[in-house]
Amino acid sequence: MKRFIVKKGQFGKYGTCIMINVSSGERAEIIYGYGLTIHQLKLARLDGSLIDVIHGHENPQALENNPFAFSGTLMIPYVGRVLNATYMFKGKTYHLPINTKNGHAIHGLLYNKSWKINRILESNSFSLIEFEHIIKSSEFRGYPFHLKVDVKMTFDLNGLQIETKAENLGNCDLPLSFGWHPYIRVSTGSINEYFLSFSAEELIVLDEINKVPTGEVIPIKKSSLDFRDLKRIGSLIMDNTFRSLKYERGKAYTKIYNSNMDFGVQLWQDRNFSYLNIYTPKHRKSIAIEPLTGAPNCFNAPEFGLKILHPGEKTEATFGIQKIL
Repeated sequence: MKRFIVKKGQFGKYGTCIMINVSSGERAEIIYGYGLTIHQLKLARLDGSLIDVIHGHENPQALENNPFAFSGTLMIPYVGRVLNATYMFKGKTYHLPINTKNGHAIHGLLYNKSWKINRILESNSFSLIEFEHIIKSSEFRGYPFHLKVDVKMTFDLNGLQIETKAENLGNCDLPLSFGWHPYIRVSTGSINEYFLSFSAEELIVLDEINKVPTGEVIPIKKSSLDFRDLKRIGSLIMDNTFRSLKYERGKAYTKIYNSNMDFGVQLWQDRNFSYLNIYTPKHRKSIAIEPLTGAPNCFNAPEFGLKILHPGEKTEATFGIQKIL
């Protein structure tokens, strides 16, 4: 038997793929039948015990009722909120489907869609799954564009790596931003005990009510959110977007560490994920660390990372989650 294998599973009626390291028991489970959701990522401590570093959904009903509450789904073709579910592109106004109580569009269009599996590869050093979804120009109100999305997930000794590619299949330009929304934990206790660090130099000021950029950007050193060095989260509440990340050999790192268990994880993102959003939910059992290509509402504020793909043009970005011991 190969060291890294892939098994099929079910989460209620939704199909899953489980990538397993048979030597260590480490595994990653992806719900491809509903939003391409990162549902589980069990990593081994030095003593061999496993910790699930993803805060997944308790059951299929919880996933359906609130897909953004836990775990990690792909946000595409926009991230965060699009204010009032409305934007203007190339002189034309578009109205997106509203999926918040206060009338905004949030987290893209594919968070509850099923994905096609194109390829599964098993080997002694890694396992790999390639997924695909195509947005048709007539499929969604407010986004009449033809977009192909390919996602390659690789599981190996270094953890889980996810590469996202988007291609404009249409005959006109299209607006785009994308990112991922994993909720990460390093214990079953409160994130108040976690230590956090990330490498951003600038804080994008968000409107307190709608959580979209006001246009103001301030140096991180002048804010209360300077986590360039590892420090305890405590009772701090965060729902913030950052940019001007510092990259080490092409990767920017966000680290969370639990000193009580002497265990931590780091999420890394490449230069194409040039924005970072961090959110501390009210339950404080996990922390959302979101690699983004643009800021929330960049469809209305293109200076904050909006990508415009010409016909036939492609773009891609990669991030990963790995343990630190």
